[in-house]
Amino acid sequence: MIRGTELVTLIQTLAAAEQGSFSKAGQQCSVPASTISRRVRALETQIGVKLFTRHRHGLRRTVAGEGFIAEIRRVLNDLNLVLVNTSASRRGHSGSLRIGLSVSPWRGRLRAALAAYRDRFPAVQIQYTDGERKDLMKRLDAGAIDIAIVADHTRHGSHEVMALWRENILVAMPRSHPLAGKRPLAWDDLRKEHVILGRDPGPDLGELLLHKLNRTGPMPTIHHHNIGHDFSLSLIGLGHDVTLVYESDASTEHSSIVYRLLTDGHTPSLVPFFACWMPHNDNPALRTFLDTLREPMTDRSDPVTIGAIDRLRTGRSSAPFGTRDPSP
Repeated sequence: MIRGTELVTLIQTLAAAEQGSFSKAGQQCSVPASTISRRVRALETQIGVKLFTRHRHGLRRTVAGEGFIAEIRRVLNDLNLVLVNTSASRRGHSGSLRIGLSVSPWRGRLRAALAAYRDRFPAVQIQYTDGERKDLMKRLDAGAIDIAIVADHTRHGSHEVMALWRENILVAMPRSHPLAGKRPLAWDDLRKEHVILGRDPGPDLGELLLHKLNRTGPMPTIHHHNIGHDFSLSLIGLGHDVTLVYESDASTEHSSIVYRLLTDGHTPSLVPFFACWMPHNDNPALRTFLDTLREPMTDRSDPVTIGAIDRLRTGRSSAPFGTRDPSP
């Protein structure tokens, strides 16, 4: 585009071409026909090309004018799309969002929140990162992710923190394990067990286990490994070891494993989840995601699976976790 050419001149030139008349274009643009005629003539002089032939009944595009008008229409359509997309991005309806997760969105409130956000803002490009809590916090500090959703977060640094929900703690074990027949389990039931714990949240759950047992009497044998959550579950069944998981990490994909709810007396043991972000992050998509997290969520998980968790909580059913885990 030649410098000095005003956008209004291009818009009114396109209107004149589409209407075939300066007077009709003037009516459409709410300006005098003489103003449009003068601007078009100045544009023709500027680019050195005659765009229209004038006649008594209006305007006719020249061959050069046909090509010029087609390009101007394309450019203005592209510009309009840019403006629409920019406006949508400013409102958080498009753009991108980088979410860090320390747990898998198999089920529960996390899955419901992600599904609700995807339904409401399908134009937002979401990039997921999973990892240990400490690594996610480093990524958050470095600006590599917009938000981290983690369990049992201790506030540090300059993060903004929002409490989300609480989840049950479950014991995963082989279906042949002696404790598989007890529902629910108390922390004391684990005193003589061999407990496999991987990376995050392994150390936290190990400390919680020792805290719950007050470090008095027989204590479980805890094996810490530099392995992830799925690897920890895959080791269950090789012996009579058990592991601890959050409810959202419980998966019915492991058909040889059953899950039992851990309780403090008659009350389920719960762990809190938090959303963490940097206060200076002005990503509009982050704001809309935080708004979604603040809303009450209807769990979209498999109702049979959630029902099984409820049965584990109350102890009214003999069915282990998940529909594919018949009683041992």
